[in-house]
Formats: sequence, C-alpha cells, structure tokens
Amino acid sequence: MGSLRLRVKQEAGKTQFCMQLCFQVQLPERLGGLNGAAVYITSEDVPIKRLKQMSSAYQQRFPSVWETSTQSMDKIYIETAATLSEQRFCFNKRLPTLLQKSASADAPGRLPVKLVIVDSITALFRVEFENHEYIARSQAIAEQARMLNQIATRFGVVVLVTNQVTDVFDTHTSTYGGLGGLVSSGRLVRPALGLVWSQSIFQRLCLSRRAQNSKIVNDGIPSQADLGDHAATGARDFVVDFAPHLPRSTCAVSIDDGGVKAAQNASALAPSSMSNQLSGY
Repeated sequence: MGSLRLRVKQEAGKTQFCMQLCFQVQLPERLGGLNGAAVYITSEDVPIKRLKQMSSAYQQRFPSVWETSTQSMDKIYIETAATLSEQRFCFNKRLPTLLQKSASADAPGRLPVKLVIVDSITALFRVEFENHEYIARSQAIAEQARMLNQIATRFGVVVLVTNQVTDVFDTHTSTYGGLGGLVSSGRLVRPALGLVWSQSIFQRLCLSRRAQNSKIVNDGIPSQADLGDHAATGARDFVVDFAPHLPRSTCAVSIDDGGVKAAQNASALAPSSMSNQLSGY
C-alpha cells in the first residue's frame, strides 16, 4: 500500500478535507468508513474550533455511531512537527510505536489506526532549504517518502499527504515531467516538490478553487482563454489526477459544517462515478 497525495492551492480546503477524513475513517465499513482511528500530523496550528464543529456535524448525522461528539474526537491522534528533524523523528519512532500499540490486542475499546495524514509535506521543505540546496532537498524528500511508504506497507494503513502547488508561467510546458497541470482560481498550477516526490506516490488527488467563467476540460489542462485573472468563487473541483483503480475524473464540490461534499449539480459537471463517491461525504 503506497502513499496517496492531495495537491491543493492555498485555501482550497485541504485541511478541512483532511479533518473530515479523520471522522469518516471511524465509521463502520457499511457507512463508508474503515472502523479505525486517525493520526493527524501537522506542521501548523490545528484549527480545533473547526474540528469540533465538524465533530458535531458527524455526530448529528451518525448518532448510532457516536452518542456524543467528544467520542469521535478521542479517536484522532494529533502530532505537531515544526521542523524536518521533528517530522523525521515522528515518522521513525513515534508513529510506528503508536501504530503498533493501536493494533495490539491489549487495547480494549480502542480502534486500530487506519489512516495517517501529513498536512503538509511541503511547508517544511520550503522553509529549511535554499534554492541552491536542491540536491540535499531532493535526498530529504526521497527519504521522507521512503519512510511513509514503509509505514503504509508495514502497518496496512492509508497514508494521505497534502502538497502545495506553484504557478505555471509557460503554458506550453504545463505537463513537463508528467506532473500535469490544474487550474485553480483561474491560474494554471503544478504540484510542488517536483519529480522526486511525484514518483514516490501511489495516487494523486487535486482540490482546487474554481474561477468565474471557468470550465472543466479534458485532462485538467485549460485553453489559453481560460487563464485570465478571474476572481475566485466559492466553488471547488475535486479531481482524481491518477490512480491505478480509478479513471481520471472531476467532481464539483462545496464545503459545509461537515466538510467537503459533492455539489448539488455535480452530476452535470462530472462523470457519475466520481460524483457518487463523494455523495456520501
């Protein structure tokens, strides 16, 4: 089982989607979950107020699973890693220890961890490496990816890692290196961290803000006319960029108290398969 990456532009909703999955994973399989707990590793402040709001929304939607909203919060393990060294220590020591304990038989009442979220992998690399240190940076990226893939394989957990994006100025090379292109807020963007990270992941999802008058086009690559400086709207697109078991699909989504969900008109904008998968969120 490899790592899954979610690439997003700032304020597209990545943290909200990650927090939502922390509750979704706790649901039984018949309700679209994995009957497991979640680990949320972040390099930034955790929006506790929003987490509690989402917990209440899930408790109201699934009262048979949680009697109170605090029960779902108890099954989310939060770890803050403010530096790369702290993050490496977490991946090497703290996280494997937690996963091993959660899977042991002497933990009555606990759910085994089934989901590990790293939000985000990009921020620390951008802070701790200068532009001329690209070799050391690539080696560090490869090492982080190796540790996460080992964790996913050893413990059988889903690892979701969020990435950021950078603007693409030369639209003729928008698919350089197979990284692809995506429109967010009316601009063409590309995932950060380059080929080293891109070749280390199992599948890639994209969450972007839609610009006014924008439209979904084949392979996520817009025409030159769609790249104007449009004002961003509240609408978002959720894209399966690549995955071994899914076709490339796009679904219009919105965000409410419970997190990301398929927009009411999603079926008119996207293949029905993708729309159906998000309709339960």
